[in-house]
Amino acid sequence: MVAAPHTVEDEHSLAELSAESGFLHRNVVEVGWRVAPRSLGDARPHLFVFHWVRGTPRCYDGCGFVPAGGWATPGGDLSTNVGRLLYLGMVAVEGTWWVWLEDGWVGSFPASEWDGNFIQATTLQWFGEVWSRSDPARSAMGTGQRAGQPGAALFRDLCTVDLASWTCRPTDAELRMTDPALYDARWDAERVLSFGGPGALGELRPRPPPSSASGGTPGATGTSAPSPRR
Repeated sequence: MVAAPHTVEDEHSLAELSAESGFLHRNVVEVGWRVAPRSLGDARPHLFVFHWVRGTPRCYDGCGFVPAGGWATPGGDLSTNVGRLLYLGMVAVEGTWWVWLEDGWVGSFPASEWDGNFIQATTLQWFGEVWSRSDPARSAMGTGQRAGQPGAALFRDLCTVDLASWTCRPTDAELRMTDPALYDARWDAERVLSFGGPGALGELRPRPPPSSASGGTPGATGTSAPSPRR
């Protein structure tokens, strides 16, 4: 589900699917949407692709990615799809990793990026993420609503795809939350995973107004847990 969470300028908020192999020297392909005002120049969600080579992160929307030339391009504005569930996936064909969105191919990372050694995934992940240099993170994740609340962001029909028959095979996924005080996730139904949270800015609460005798000006305060992670 595409969302447009409130994101402060020096942070990013995203949701993605990743396919990984290895541990310390892992190879990874990632695809999803992200809101990153400082690097993208606006507060709208954009399609992104990213990859890692033997434990080294590369760059967003390039670094070897070959666009397929369709309507969906890495870095493209997805704001007209906010609130919609988009069909998103990836598949490896002879070591080349292809990315799919809705009704067509976005493009691929050639097998040469990994010297032909990344031919299948050992781990799949679906997740929301807020990246921040500060602690705690201030930006919202998903729609800003917590998991299970009305309007919360979600993933639906999580599955692996059989390339020969192009069929979706249900897959089990383990829930993992690194900062549940700010962001959480939960299973709402079979293969329906909701996630999100307000971030530290959303946790701010106004102090009680001053009494008529004090004549003071009300301020604002708030508390939140550390570790701003997905």
